[in-house]
Amino acid sequence: ANKAVFEDLNFQNSTGITLDGLAFNPKQTAGEANSFGLSLLNSANIEVVNAAFSGEAGSLAKVLGIRVKDSHGITIENSTFADLQYGIQAGSSQDLKILGNTLTGIRADAHQFSDVQGVEIARNFATNFDKEPGAHADFVQFHTVNTTRSSENIHIHDNVFLQGSGTAVEGIFMGNETGIAYKNVTIENNLIYTAHWHGINLGKADGVVIEGRSSVDESML
Repeated sequence: ANKAVFEDLNFQNSTGITLDGLAFNPKQTAGEANSFGLSLLNSANIEVVNAAFSGEAGSLAKVLGIRVKDSHGITIENSTFADLQYGIQAGSSQDLKILGNTLTGIRADAHQFSDVQGVEIARNFATNFDKEPGAHADFVQFHTVNTTRSSENIHIHDNVFLQGSGTAVEGIFMGNETGIAYKNVTIENNLIYTAHWHGINLGKADGVVIEGRSSVDESML
């Protein structure tokens, strides 16, 4: 039997849920600013595993895989994200694990975070970005826009980004637009293969460790 495919699925004020093996195909409708395949709002202790999020190749629709907001204890693992504007967005949340996912054909950011505390981003693979016009496209992006708290206790390790046949985009970019310092950031053992000049870029921060990493400009190979 074929699996059910969700255009969108929303959880609010929810706890103790495992979503295993679901498929999502978000679509932007007329008058809709953004469309999220899965939204986790004000929720806790939720696992998303073995999921598939897919948009439409060549489209510029504002469709996103997962949005996490005001939540904690969220795990996103062993899932695929393809042909979306953004893969995973998380803000104002704690204790996040982004593990072993595959992202292809992303048009802006594969991972985007703001005001998050206690984040592990590990063993993810991304390639073949299709950057849309005007996008600040990144494999992993943190920012401080519209926040008053720092993102802290961040561990980014053992990830791989390969430009492949896609657009050159930024690797790990932690911009600091408002002067709020990141705290306790470890970046280690990541492979970033891109023609973009920002392989790893870190703004104002306290307590930073960067080691065992490879950031490679493809023009050098």
